[in-house]
Amino acid sequence: MKKLLVVISIFFCVICFGMPNNIKADLPITTQADEVDKALNEISAYVNVNENSIVSINEKEALKDGISQKSVDISKRFFNEQNRLIEAVQAGESLEDIKIDKVMLKEFEDYFIMIAKGKTKKQTNSNIMRAIGGCNGDKNKPHLCPPREVKLENVSLEVAQRWLLDQGFHRTSSYAGGGKTSDPALDFTKCVSANSCVKCAFRDQAVISEDGKGQYKVTIQASEPNPEVLEYVWPSVTWGFYVKWWHDNYC
Repeated sequence: MKKLLVVISIFFCVICFGMPNNIKADLPITTQADEVDKALNEISAYVNVNENSIVSINEKEALKDGISQKSVDISKRFFNEQNRLIEAVQAGESLEDIKIDKVMLKEFEDYFIMIAKGKTKKQTNSNIMRAIGGCNGDKNKPHLCPPREVKLENVSLEVAQRWLLDQGFHRTSSYAGGGKTSDPALDFTKCVSANSCVKCAFRDQAVISEDGKGQYKVTIQASEPNPEVLEYVWPSVTWGFYVKWWHDNYC
């Protein structure tokens, strides 16, 4: 009987000491990107967006409904930075010249990379403006950096500009890289429908450049997040910050 009890004790000890490693191995790893994604999706039902794309959070209602303070705080930091960027553009600054706060970049970059590469999980939020960075981005339709392709070359500046206008392009807004109206128009945008997203959330960009011999060429980069963020309805409440990051740090 004593031998039997010893054997049973050893058996249970093996199980008890072996279980934590096995359980730990099976647990999903929560990354910083996952935390941000969770927070933004949880808070999406408690955000308001005004006509200028400035986001506010009904913090009191969110906490009352059980949203964690951590999720609220993450979301507040995200939207405060996004609001700062959008307000700066509205005040006349160039989107390219505005700098993302380094602390904010460190906190949210992994989330943006996850969005750009393509999320594998579908969103279940039924809000029109969903709290996802990339519109319908998933593992099959990531927002990768499109190739730049020369579409026209050895032409005059006037011919290049006219060709782009005929193709449905317009001069890119000055705050989004189009330059001053007094300068020659060299940067053009064409709104497109991509990734099953709202029209104009993505664009084709065309850039006219000189070849050094007085002739010009047109290079086009297709289907990239559109930096003309003041001129279309965003597909998600996080879109403005995501577009700024994408152009600054991803492509």
